[in-house]
Formats: sequence, C-alpha cells, structure tokens
Amino acid sequence: LRSGLDKTRGGVIARIANIFRKKKEIDPELLDELQEVLITADVGVKTSEKILARLRERMDKRELDDEDRVWAALREEASTILARAERPLRLGTSPSLILVVGVNGVGKTTTIGKLASRFKDEGKGVILAAGDTFRAAAIEQLEVWGRRVGCPVVTGKGRKADPAAVIFDA
Repeated sequence: LRSGLDKTRGGVIARIANIFRKKKEIDPELLDELQEVLITADVGVKTSEKILARLRERMDKRELDDEDRVWAALREEASTILARAERPLRLGTSPSLILVVGVNGVGKTTTIGKLASRFKDEGKGVILAAGDTFRAAAIEQLEVWGRRVGCPVVTGKGRKADPAAVIFDA
C-alpha cells in the first residue's frame, strides 16, 4: 500500500506541506490554497468542497489553531470519506463485467489489478481486457498485472485497435 501511494504522497501531500511552509498563519486563505491543491490533484470539486466545509466549521470553532491540527483534521476527513462505501462490490451473475473509466493518471490500471487479485483470491475466474488501446503503454501495464495475478489479458490487435472489438473478444 505504501509503495502504491508514493506518487500521491509525493504529489498532493508535498503540495499541502508546501502551503504550510510558505504560510504560517492558519486562516481562511489557507483553505483557499488547500482547495486549489485538492481540485488540481483530481480529488474532485464535490469531495474537496465537503472536506473544506468541515475544515471551515472546525476553524470557526477555533479547533484548528496550528498546522498539526489541520493535518489531523485532513486525515480524519479523508479517512471518513474513504471508509464509506455506498454498497459493497458483489458480483451476482456469471459472467460479470466491470467497466473502469476515468481521466489519465488516476489509478485505473492499478485498481483493475487489485480487483483482479481480489477476485482470483476469492476463486473467481478473471479475464482482463485492454480496452485503452490509444494510451502509450496501457496494454503493457495491464499485461504486467495479468502476469502478477495469473489471469489472461485480451489485447486485440495492439495499439490503436478498436476498443469495442477488444471488449467484444474478451
């Protein structure tokens, strides 16, 4: 988990730490800077607003009077959000299909690999389909996960193949 979060830790966490380095006072302006970091880190507008609203409430109550308390509050809010699951992922039919979509760099391929590992550990048969046929190295990354997990990867005719044809073949 730690190595998987290195990129996040080096990016978002370092940028938040940088806010504290250049701004010593804990005030509403700090939250504005924090909002910019969260949104540009693809945390999402809705989630960022939810985190910042809670931080503003706590700031108004004078609970966040130093850097350590702000960090603790951020961790607490993130943990609360990440701990929630609207409903657990259960595959009811066989075969089942999970479609993973999102912008570049948010961890789709890593999530696919982790899901594949989980389902293999549960004794399910898993096939990965490399539908992202346009991004450089997407197919290769999924093939690496397929080897790690021990499941086949359908790749179609390589890069720039028709994604729908890859999914159909799978």
